[in-house]
Amino acid sequence: MKALPVIKIGQTLPTLRQEQGDPLTILEITINNRLGNRVRNLKLELNGENKLIIKGCTETYYAKQLAQHAVMESGYVIAANEIEVK
Repeated sequence: MKALPVIKIGQTLPTLRQEQGDPLTILEITINNRLGNRVRNLKLELNGENKLIIKGCTETYYAKQLAQHAVMESGYVIAANEIEVK
C-alpha cells in the first residue's frame, strides 16, 4: 500500500503535485513558504555554469536578503540576485 503524502500547513494541492517535480520548483516553493510570500513572482533559473539567478519582486531589502540566504542554505551557488525592491 502506498503511503499518503504529509501535508504541511499552508500547502495546497498544486504544491503537493510539484513536490515530485524538479528541484528548483521545490526550492521555490520552500522559499515562498518560508518567507510568507514576501517575494512576489519568485523564479529561480540556472545559468550555463549551473549557478542560480534569483528573480522576483519585494518591498524590502530584508526579504531580498532572506531569499538569498535560503538559496545559499540549499547548497546552490548564486550567480545573481535580481530580486527588485519597489
